[in-house]
Amino acid sequence: EHINDMVSLAERLTKKGFAYEKLRSLYFDISRFSEYGKLSGIDLNKIKLGATVALDEYEKDNPRDFTLFKRSRLSELKRGIYTKTVWGNVRPSWHIQCATVSMKYLGDTYDIHTSSRELVFPHHENIIAIAGAAAGKTPAKYWIHCDRVLVDGKKVDTKGSGLTLKGLLDMGYGGRQIRYWLCSSHYRKYVIFSKERLEDAGRSLKRLDTFTSRLHNIREGRHYLELHQLLYDIKNGFTGAMDDDLNISAAMASVFKAVKHVNILISEKKIDPEDALKIEDAFRNIDSVLKIFNFQDEYSDSKVDQLIAERDKARSEKNWELADKLRDKLRSMGITVQDRKL
Repeated sequence: EHINDMVSLAERLTKKGFAYEKLRSLYFDISRFSEYGKLSGIDLNKIKLGATVALDEYEKDNPRDFTLFKRSRLSELKRGIYTKTVWGNVRPSWHIQCATVSMKYLGDTYDIHTSSRELVFPHHENIIAIAGAAAGKTPAKYWIHCDRVLVDGKKVDTKGSGLTLKGLLDMGYGGRQIRYWLCSSHYRKYVIFSKERLEDAGRSLKRLDTFTSRLHNIREGRHYLELHQLLYDIKNGFTGAMDDDLNISAAMASVFKAVKHVNILISEKKIDPEDALKIEDAFRNIDSVLKIFNFQDEYSDSKVDQLIAERDKARSEKNWELADKLRDKLRSMGITVQDRKL
């Protein structure tokens, strides 16, 4: 549905001298874009053709130039997979598709672009080249590239037959548990899937739940004289780690260090109810990022009971669509439902 926008963008690049047509295909001339390669830090002179850069069967002025529109094959023409342009009957490359859609809906510049590390080169370099040549601006201010989830040491199939969030939920893992597991690894490192790791996540959440329950139920104690320093340490331990390239491991370590310290203070009755509220607020601020805490006030028991009753009724009436929606709602609240046979 955005093919006309893609053609229009390619025409702009051609008029500016960044693109050229050869044998009814359109290519981007990377020699005209001086910023090419800066994101990945790749040395263009050391690119191994046919390995890091795919070699088309179509001729280019430079083998390192990338495709904007490729001439449609006869088999594609017969199936209607083509667009009529001044360059001939062509189909768009992935690079021109992504650049066009992002520029159309996000503008010439947006804040953050996230994706897999595998796409840094050449795909994201190509997007930067297209957008930069057309608009004179770098499309994203920050590029965050994550690694994949590994199952049994292997990459998950990206075509849908591998591990999915729905699959994890169907295994009985709750939303908080899955989120904690995903958050426990640095974004540039592989996330390892195993039942042991998810069970570890569950145990860590129980530690946090026990802590918030103790904090929530403080009824007496002495005022902690070093409260301001404690609140400062809780906040800055977390933000300092996250400011270091989103160092989530150090951030989580700071959270549990603070939890351990506060637990000791609770046991020694060195915190009064007013102190507890301020400490809870400090952890709530952290949780505005993590979304893993349960402060026991988000959902009342009556609300949960009502949803469970509505779901049981839907199941008894064989209204599976409604039952599934209610189950998903309960899961989003951190409630896992074990069904009985009807």
